[in-house]
Amino acid sequence: MTDLFTENQAEQEEVIKASPAQNILTVSEVSNSLRMLIEREFGYVAVEGEVSGFKAAASGHIYFDLKDKTNLIKSVVWRSAAAGLKYRPKDGDQVVLYGMLTAYGPRSNYQLIVKRIEPAGAGVLMQRFEELKRQLASEGLFDRGRKRSIPYLPRRIGVVTSPTGAVIEDIKHRIEDRFPTHIQLAEVLVQGVGAKEQIAEAIETLNALPENTRPEVIIVARGGGSMEDLWAFNEEVVVRAVAASNIPVISAVGHETDITLCDYAADMRAPTPTAAAELALPVKRELCEKLNSIKSRLEQSAIGEVRALKKHVILFKMALPDPQSHLAQAQFKLEDMRNNINRVIHSNINTTCNKFTIKKQFFNSKNIRNYFDYKIGRYEQLSTRFFAGKALIGETRSLLNKHHHSMQQSLYRKHERDLQLLSHMNTRLDCINLLLKRVGSMHEQLVEKEKLLKSYSPLGPLERGYVIVQDTAGVVVRHAQQVADGEVTLRFDDGTRQAKLSKDK
Repeated sequence: MTDLFTENQAEQEEVIKASPAQNILTVSEVSNSLRMLIEREFGYVAVEGEVSGFKAAASGHIYFDLKDKTNLIKSVVWRSAAAGLKYRPKDGDQVVLYGMLTAYGPRSNYQLIVKRIEPAGAGVLMQRFEELKRQLASEGLFDRGRKRSIPYLPRRIGVVTSPTGAVIEDIKHRIEDRFPTHIQLAEVLVQGVGAKEQIAEAIETLNALPENTRPEVIIVARGGGSMEDLWAFNEEVVVRAVAASNIPVISAVGHETDITLCDYAADMRAPTPTAAAELALPVKRELCEKLNSIKSRLEQSAIGEVRALKKHVILFKMALPDPQSHLAQAQFKLEDMRNNINRVIHSNINTTCNKFTIKKQFFNSKNIRNYFDYKIGRYEQLSTRFFAGKALIGETRSLLNKHHHSMQQSLYRKHERDLQLLSHMNTRLDCINLLLKRVGSMHEQLVEKEKLLKSYSPLGPLERGYVIVQDTAGVVVRHAQQVADGEVTLRFDDGTRQAKLSKDK
């Protein structure tokens, strides 16, 4: 290590003798120079050793020694860093400390300002973690193509976690707040001996349930902790169970910065168990608002479509003539032609008979015979024209009957299409009414849940003059011995105040 002064001792002595007043240092100058030298030379370090004399002071700071077989280093964790420690050691624990090496002048010693503490051996665990991660990734267990989407509104949610602790309570409360639904809790150990087997078995058991009782999504959850605490969720049997699950899985192990192999194998990773509940369910209030908007649009669309269909039906009726009317007109015309022909024939016969009666004395038998031959020929001509007209009328009637049948078929098909369209619209209206009834029922349930939530709210007593006492970590104080001597936060209805409690005398 570089000396404080120049390396040449002889030159140092000559400089001191030549101007002794200018080279006299104070104690503080020496102490500060040593501190800056240590901090500059070492900087941020990681030191492994055994914890000794562990003490958590009332101020929130932590003091202890880190030693090996021959030496020790004074170590301190300031209150700001102590609140964020994931692992708190005890005397005799083998740990790795990460922090800044510095000197403390008032006591003339050096110490380690600790920022993070990990159990010794975390490096070995990390190596095992990376090896297993590479192996499972090579088998395709972490491929994005295997990921499935989470159901939008599951009716049942399976939760694999410990039955005690804050994790399951946080998940239950968040589900109740967002959209109350059925929770199937699979109680397991989340660390220690037997934890990995229980977790894997719980996932397989939920998958093996009958379809009508099987959850639609599984949340695998655990609170934060060290790498050793979370190691059960890095075990191969657990990771393979998550990857083989037929039900989509949300992994919510540890805090946001904690990563486990379950996170890679799951269909979705949540930074915290509370966030997993938020990802599994939508907010009921927002969903009701969306359904009301869809309901309004469906009603307007259905009303507009029904009006348009009615208008088309009216226009079709107005544009299409009545075939019965056409047929009646043709029949009337045919009867009129028949009557005219009969009238003409009878008129000619009567006229001829009258002429013959009046003038028969003036005609001889030959003339009469010729006259009748002429009239018979004329009658035959008229008869021929009559039957020709009758045949034409028959053809016209056949053509009218053919057109009448075709028009009836066309009208029948159009009528069937209109009936199908009206039936489809009635079905859509029934769906809309069912959806409206469902939305109304959901709204009533939401109102009841909101009343229940207000009745259980901890803010109610504040309005009546009560006070909530919290310690420095924000935990509600229920017993006086929790804060025998320390700072607390008093929460009133209109704000908070800090207070310091003293011991009873």
